[in-house]
Amino acid sequence: MPRALGLMRPRPGAATAKAALAPAGVISSAAARLPMVEEPPPGAVHQWLTARHSPAA
Repeated sequence: MPRALGLMRPRPGAATAKAALAPAGVISSAAARLPMVEEPPPGAVHQWLTARHSPAA
């Protein structure tokens, strides 16, 4: 239990665990992958960013 709490408290558990396991040779890399989500339609990200950062009318 103390080890589990030590991994989970300072930072998100998965990132801390991977950071500890990679140097120990248990896993090949501590790099995280991007979340698996569907690609937005063309122009959707630009439209969202433009709407979010434009001054209110």
